[in-house]
Amino acid sequence: MVVPDAVVLLLRVRYFSVDEDKGFFLNGKYLDLQGVNRHQDRADRGSDILIPRNEGELNSVANRDKIQ
Repeated sequence: MVVPDAVVLLLRVRYFSVDEDKGFFLNGKYLDLQGVNRHQDRADRGSDILIPRNEGELNSVANRDKIQ
């Protein structure tokens, strides 16, 4: 049995930066981030995501590009 004296591993390091004027960069390249944030701020419902109860919020998220 031969025991190697060296092991080669691929290492990928990611880094990001945020510039107030230019935006978000990942590994030095501009990345246009788009998304939404949904808060759980209804004490009577907790974290349910039942469609009938949340239909209005879900439609707002689905149509956000049309609103802009």
